[in-house]
Amino acid sequence: MSSELWKFLKSPVCYIPAGLILGLELFLQTGLYRSVLKPESFAFNVNRIRTVVKGTSYKPNVLILGTSVAYQGLLVPDLNKAAGDNGLRFQSAATQAAMVETQHAVLRDLAPAMPEVRWIIHVAEVNFPYQSRHELEPANRSMLAQFPRAETLQLLREHQFTLTPRDYAFFYLRTLTYQGDMRDFFLNPPRRLKSLARQKKKEVPDVVYLNQNLYAISAYGRNPEECEKNAISGVPFIDADGKQVTDEPHRTAVLDTCRMALDDPRAKPGENTWRTLFFLRLKHLHAEARKHNLKLVTVFAPYSEMVTPARDPDRIRVWQEELAKEGFYPSIIDLRTTLDGPDNLNLFYDTIHLNRQGAERFTGIFYTAVEQFLRKEDPELFRKEPGAER
Repeated sequence: MSSELWKFLKSPVCYIPAGLILGLELFLQTGLYRSVLKPESFAFNVNRIRTVVKGTSYKPNVLILGTSVAYQGLLVPDLNKAAGDNGLRFQSAATQAAMVETQHAVLRDLAPAMPEVRWIIHVAEVNFPYQSRHELEPANRSMLAQFPRAETLQLLREHQFTLTPRDYAFFYLRTLTYQGDMRDFFLNPPRRLKSLARQKKKEVPDVVYLNQNLYAISAYGRNPEECEKNAISGVPFIDADGKQVTDEPHRTAVLDTCRMALDDPRAKPGENTWRTLFFLRLKHLHAEARKHNLKLVTVFAPYSEMVTPARDPDRIRVWQEELAKEGFYPSIIDLRTTLDGPDNLNLFYDTIHLNRQGAERFTGIFYTAVEQFLRKEDPELFRKEPGAER
């Protein structure tokens, strides 16, 4: 080591910033920063789900897994109200933007803390088999970084991800894990604190999320092309009757999902490769359920009538064929068309997510279908009292 370099390393210009960075990293490693994560960020949401579900007073024997379709489309209080005292008790661990690897991590984290759970209701999406890739997607990486590192990295290897040095650094160095969140926090600390206070005020015990979205995609048209065009050009926020029918976040969600509705992921190169990869990953999720002595049924929720590729009979046939293979739970409840009708577009916030009215209606449909299935497959469930374990 040259004398100049040694002199630099001993100077305050070097060791003070290095000490501050090291101190920040050590603080972040404690996990205390999680309490001030940006509300509704991916990292915040997955941590809230873990906290709420583990501490729920519902004592569920049925746990829902899935993505934002189930996160926004199912009202847990309504499910438990419908169940009454018949023995069914629901809780949801559905997670916005969660691919199979994140759902697997969520299940693995929650199952040991929920000994009464007997069934997993996996609200899946028919197009998921064509969206798997070997690279780790940023939103899911952010959520997965909230779980124990060693177990998570092992899970990702089992799921055949190709991890880059950047990915490993993201998992090990919390200054990278929370880099974007800290930037937002330090740019305007009062705004973050106010946001956290508002979030705390609106939180409901035992509930991760309650859909309060009143706007409907029908304000933007009747088909994906019209919807995309109107979302780009914009529609009046207030209709002729003086009622607000949309806002800027709604317009953005509509534009994004209308473009998705025009895009068929199965038409892209590598269809067979991605499908094989997806079902390999899904098999690991099913194996995790089996490891904890849980049973699992796959449910397909409705999309709006704009999403025509998801309605192709071949999409469900692929799932039926794959789930019939060894290592999977084969049962499927197909609810994709249960909201079809003249008011279909009034029930959806965008092309795939339900608004409040749609969530209320679908929750009732979902409950009826699941109850009928469980009465047939596990009648003992309806005779169990809270506190009975699997």
